[in-house]
Amino acid sequence: MFAKISRYPLLILVLQIASTLFFGYQARAIVFDNRIERFAVNHHEGELNFNEFTQAFEYDEFFLVTLRFHEGRFNPARAESLLEILAEQEGIRDTITRGRFKGGDEEALALPFPFVEGNLYTGLFSLEPGADRGHWLASFLKRVALLESDNTELLQGINVAGEPIVNHYLNTSSREVKTRFFPLLIAVALILLGIFFRGLGPLLVTALSVGSALATTVGIMALAGQSMNLVTTLIPALVFVLGVAMQVHVLLAVGMTGSIEAGLREKIKPNFFVAVTTSIGFASLITSQVQPIVVMGRYMALGVWLIFLFTHLTHLSLSPLVRLKVTPPRLSLLNALFARPSYMALCARRPWLVLPLLVVLSGAWVLVHNTLESNGLNYFEEAHPIRLQTHFLESRLTGGSQLELLLRRTGEEPDEGDAFFPGEEPISAFEEGLLGVDHVRHLFSLYQFALVAEEAEDAVPSELLEPFISADYYRMSLLVDSLDREAYATLKQQIHKQKAAAGIEEPIIITGTLDRVIEIQDYLLSSLFTSLTLTILAVVVLLHLLLGRGHHFLVIFLPNLFPLGCMALAMWLFSIKTTLAGVMVFSIAFGIAVDDTIHLLYTFYKHKGEPFEQRWLFTLRQDARAIFLTSLVLTLGFLTLTSSSFIPTRDFGLLLGIGMMSAYLGDVIFVPMLLTREGKFSHPESTLATYDAK
Repeated sequence: MFAKISRYPLLILVLQIASTLFFGYQARAIVFDNRIERFAVNHHEGELNFNEFTQAFEYDEFFLVTLRFHEGRFNPARAESLLEILAEQEGIRDTITRGRFKGGDEEALALPFPFVEGNLYTGLFSLEPGADRGHWLASFLKRVALLESDNTELLQGINVAGEPIVNHYLNTSSREVKTRFFPLLIAVALILLGIFFRGLGPLLVTALSVGSALATTVGIMALAGQSMNLVTTLIPALVFVLGVAMQVHVLLAVGMTGSIEAGLREKIKPNFFVAVTTSIGFASLITSQVQPIVVMGRYMALGVWLIFLFTHLTHLSLSPLVRLKVTPPRLSLLNALFARPSYMALCARRPWLVLPLLVVLSGAWVLVHNTLESNGLNYFEEAHPIRLQTHFLESRLTGGSQLELLLRRTGEEPDEGDAFFPGEEPISAFEEGLLGVDHVRHLFSLYQFALVAEEAEDAVPSELLEPFISADYYRMSLLVDSLDREAYATLKQQIHKQKAAAGIEEPIIITGTLDRVIEIQDYLLSSLFTSLTLTILAVVVLLHLLLGRGHHFLVIFLPNLFPLGCMALAMWLFSIKTTLAGVMVFSIAFGIAVDDTIHLLYTFYKHKGEPFEQRWLFTLRQDARAIFLTSLVLTLGFLTLTSSSFIPTRDFGLLLGIGMMSAYLGDVIFVPMLLTREGKFSHPESTLATYDAK
């Protein structure tokens, strides 16, 4: 088969390069979109509540701009003019400032929000909906920086905070993986491969095969109208590392057999097993109700098969043209370690298997009891601008998150000038109680604005009243502190308690960005734990069928759970809280780790009829260097992420680096311990000569 195809290497190469360039060009158009709508959990209570809200009202998601004047330089008129400049920026839907309330600066109106506080002057800004929010906010923040530099004699600075700003920085940080760390990962991997293989041919083959798989995967995503976000931005990096790992195995097989065709024949079947198990693992994500997770599963499953295709196709196109010669790295220290009788003696001590079992069990305990980080603000370092500005906002003025409460109106719609809501007294009592609840800083509602109107007739513009009442609902908008899931659950309980104390029997709907984010994170954490469990079970069962070894579940199971246990213990050791990326890293690590185990088991089971230690040493001779190289390349590559200022990215890189090296230890130590069920070690002291002879 290979000989016939290899007659046309140039044609295959041209078609491959043309395809890669086409899909690579398409990939350039892919956009980043971290809008919360992308992560909505369909048919869950929080999303149903938000849909009910948007049917009754047009959602205004506020962020706050605070002008900080120098002492003695406070100028309300100048403040209004500066905020008006910002209000004219593209994408700004509406602005609420002190100047919109009649009565001017002469009357000290008791407004429901401290627009003027000491030397601070604050405006509330809302954005137009749409995918261009990131572009609008980037332009807005540039304009803010320009106003700061032009007014240094008047202003100490301009503070911009709120959930839309947090989401903007999340979007910017997700781009960091693509623009900074992914190129660094590529550079580290190629440099290491160049050092070990000492030739241009292996680098060219690796670059083309992995580049083709990467460009095709992302290009198909772009053609299908998909976008990048905090989840899917990992796809290019994962395609790259899986592609490098598979290519290293093939390159070493080519070098050891001395033939491209023989090397491909040697590795095509285990690589097929790898593609089947890894793609099924990723495909399990398609069951999620969160669209980015579905996209991640769908295109990673596709990417795995593209890796398999181009890994082998490139050796039929480019390798013959460059007359590929692979000199396998000797790795003398590694070879000497495996050749020592003490190594085989260690592998024969099956009671040591209690160690990985304890690591797995203790790691599972850590994961169950580890603290969850559900406050997106804490994804950034303490010195990050959004952390500093939100802290300033919440320490001096108000909360950085927005919450919406809806009470269903009962009875007939009141005539103009009548009560705002049937039973006005319970509403006033409810709102007064809400303002006394911990973490509730300010409240906007029809009743609150009515109090202002009582002080000064027509003080409140009519357009500010319209968003707070509809034919069906009475609306209250709360500004609350940035909260994690536990504090938010307590807040919801207090809201219901205050409603009951006010004597309101009508059900209340609690929604808004904060509520949706908490629900999304809860769902993702629970569903990804479930997905990880299903992935592990599916891979173990599938390998049992592919390898035909019905009584060796532990050989696949335990060594590949060992790195997950090590990663979980690292979370405890380094005080890493569980996040969305933290859960995903376990599924990813298991998928990568099991690939090397498949190569070892395939080689081991292929050579029957020999003494056990010779079978295992031959397996090491065939595959140990490949799994060491892939583990080393991936470990160092992932560790480059630890220099990120974005905490989930940093933790992701650290945990995967630890996972890759512990997976290697699991393969070379615990796999042979479990395989001793195939036979007994006869003469461990003779293995040095056996290994050298091989």
